[in-house]
Amino acid sequence: MEEMRPERHLLYSLEKSNRKYDKWTEEEMKAAFKASRAFDILGTFDSSGLVDRRFVDRFYAIPAKEIWDICKPYVESERETRGPQHLWEFQQFANRVKYVRGNHPAITGEKSWPHYPRRKHFHF
Repeated sequence: MEEMRPERHLLYSLEKSNRKYDKWTEEEMKAAFKASRAFDILGTFDSSGLVDRRFVDRFYAIPAKEIWDICKPYVESERETRGPQHLWEFQQFANRVKYVRGNHPAITGEKSWPHYPRRKHFHF
């Protein structure tokens, strides 16, 4: 996951530019491929219980959801030729971890992580 950090940062900058998917460069498409594939694999490990959920939530849950939101048009385009199963684990993973950001102690002001940060919590 760490070796694809440059691709993630390229995708974050792409999001900030608000450029539509049909205007992505070849380099951006390659970054989307590499990041999507890596999160698809991590999502498979996560759903299979092969990695510690607490580790994944602290290090990769937030980037997974952010990268999913950026790469969704890429994934949808790929599915047109490869089928609905393509990068399915990535999509499911992003959905499982979508509330982790809102439960992060830096955001909630809590002193430690909640027992289950993937659950939707309401902080008042």
